[in-house]
Amino acid sequence: MPDIQSELSKVLNEWDSPEPSINQPKEKRMFPQPNNVSHDTYNYIHLNPGLTTAQITTAMAAKGFKEASVSSLVYQMHLVGRVRKEGHRVFSVEPTLRPIKARELREARKVRAAPQQTAKPKKAAPAEKQSAGIAALQPQATQPKPTQQAKAERITVDLDEWINEVPLMQARMVYMKLKAIFEGGAA
Repeated sequence: MPDIQSELSKVLNEWDSPEPSINQPKEKRMFPQPNNVSHDTYNYIHLNPGLTTAQITTAMAAKGFKEASVSSLVYQMHLVGRVRKEGHRVFSVEPTLRPIKARELREARKVRAAPQQTAKPKKAAPAEKQSAGIAALQPQATQPKPTQQAKAERITVDLDEWINEVPLMQARMVYMKLKAIFEGGAA
């Protein structure tokens, strides 16, 4: 029968000895660390200035990213000002990418989607036939006569657009005037 002291010393030695899994080098991961399409795309733009969106998309697709994701990111970066475009060429603005926040992207889309306040050209009235000769050489009148169609175009307003753009006090004044009209009082 073995000695109790020798058996106890064996157990203590095993207990004190380091476990092989702790000191061994870590195993290589089975799955590589996921790539960040935003940072990789921005870094590619920064390192290769002056490429077109199509060239950037093709190069990033070769690295394993989806073309739709890359082109969408380039558009979003342009929309919020992380990259600038000169013609079709794309250039980075900053040395590193600052993350695009959802609020920032929403505001940029609102600004871009806002209707431009430009004057629409008026449709010219049909020209009257003139006789040949000197009368044909006289210049046409530059201002067409107002027609019923032109008057209707001036009155027509997109109410949803108007409601979104009108200040609160002005909307209240319009409400008070309409209320007075419909109730029969004078405003």
